[in-house]
Order: sequence, then C-alpha cells, then structure tokens
Amino acid sequence: MKPKLIYVLVISAMLAGCDFGSSADEQLKKVIDELNHMEMDYREAQETVFEYEQQEQQLFNETMELTKDRQEELAAKVAELKKLLGQRLAFLEKEEASIQEAKKSAMDLDNVLDDDDENNKKMIEQLKSVVNERYELHDAFVSEYKKLTTLQNELYEMLIDNRTGLSRLNEQVKEVNVQKEEVQSAISIFNEATTRVNALLEDIEFN
Repeated sequence: MKPKLIYVLVISAMLAGCDFGSSADEQLKKVIDELNHMEMDYREAQETVFEYEQQEQQLFNETMELTKDRQEELAAKVAELKKLLGQRLAFLEKEEASIQEAKKSAMDLDNVLDDDDENNKKMIEQLKSVVNERYELHDAFVSEYKKLTTLQNELYEMLIDNRTGLSRLNEQVKEVNVQKEEVQSAISIFNEATTRVNALLEDIEFN
C-alpha cells in the first residue's frame, strides 16, 4: 500500500518597483519598499516551510513502506512526521505575522492619496484595493493550510493506531489530498493578486 500525500507550497511575493521622481513618487516608493521589507520574513519562512514539506513527503513515503509488525520503527517515523509538521506550523505562524505587519504598512498608501493629484489618485486607490485584497487572500490561504495540517496530523495518528483499517486509512489520504487541492487553489488565487499588484505598479506614471 502506497497512498500518495502530495502538498506543495509555492507562493511568489515580490512587489515590483517603479520609476520615481516627484514627492508623490517618493512617498509611493517608500511604502512599496516598506511592504517588501515587512514581507522579507514571510518569503524566508515560505522557503523553509517548503523544505520541511519535501522532507515530510519523503518520510511519509518511507513510513508507508512499513508493516504493522514493525511497530517500534513505525512509531519512530510517525513521531518524526509530527515533529516536521509542528515545525511547518511554527514557520507558517512566522509567515503569517510578517504578512500582518505588511498589511499594517499598506495603510500608508493613504498618505500618498492625500498628496497626489486626482489622475493618479484613482490608480493608487486601485493599487491600495488590490494590495489589501492580496493580504486578505493570504489569510484565506493560511486557513486552508491549517485545515490541511490538521488532516495530516490525524493521518499520522492513524498510522500507529492498530484499530485503523486499510479502507479508513485510504479515506483519510483522500481527504488530505482533496484539502491539498484547496490549498493549491488558494495559492493560485493569491499569486494572481500578486501579479495584479505588480501590473498596477508598472502602469502608474507620474508627471
């Protein structure tokens, strides 16, 4: 029996820059630079989470090769799986905190709106809307990802429970993979919002 547990976290986060010159340009540049700075921990945490996922996937595959009569070895591998899962969640919290700080910094776009002319205000208002939407979408991703880790933890517990039958184990694997698809969907939507932010930054022009 070799159930497949596949989960991949790939999120792009860099905000593109613009060419600046006027006072409004400099204010916008300052805000965008601050957002990028605040998201630095997020990007680093995301990379670490991905590395843990890869390790966990390999270990899970190895664990599924074991039979119930190798209970001691099985228990040791499950303990390691749960440890890796806990480490993933710790870095996910770091990633989430980074995004929340960036979300607060995005409020500074209001200062650019106050000083900018009417033509550019519309574009900056649109930028602010998309930036805020992007952060809300990250919240949605985190929610789906935590649901995934809950299902994965339940699966790991089932691996060392002698009462767990093959049919129930396969059902749990299916639930994990279905939730994995929800996570991937949330990631795709988040990345699309990042693309929209970058496109708006490239389109903004100042006189």
